[in-house]
Amino acid sequence: MLADWIEGKRLDKYAEDTDLIFCGDCNIESITDDTFKAITRHGLRIPDALISTDPGSDLQRKKRYDQILHYPQYPENFTNAGGILDFFIDDAHIKELFPEHLSHQQFTYELSDHLVLWMQINTDLETQRLDQVIQSSRRPEPSLRSSRSSSSRRHPEVAHSR
Repeated sequence: MLADWIEGKRLDKYAEDTDLIFCGDCNIESITDDTFKAITRHGLRIPDALISTDPGSDLQRKKRYDQILHYPQYPENFTNAGGILDFFIDDAHIKELFPEHLSHQQFTYELSDHLVLWMQINTDLETQRLDQVIQSSRRPEPSLRSSRSSSSRRHPEVAHSR
């Protein structure tokens, strides 16, 4: 299951990044759906900025098909700016985007049958970068082939550049 794979990546003792963000078109109709419960069973949550938005990312804005999820122990990663970009509005406005008078179904094939779900994140977090550096220093080095010379072991890039 996807939730188990994500949790395994987060708990990997050599993981440099544990502030994982899951984004996807899951075709989950609501947060009470069994599929949503399964994907969030290890602690993934909807960021606060998206909980308060209209739940629908389908064109009718009734179903929460698309997801952005994160682990709540990293709240500083999110700016609390996010939402749904409604490029559709309604069938009467299709001609504004496509003057060829497309039907509703043709419109979904040309653009999408889902609205854009977006979230602004912080990417320059010094404490997390320091954790990554410390964690990468703990990672065991891959074994080197015994056929390489001792100088190429110290400087593997030299061996490849000749």
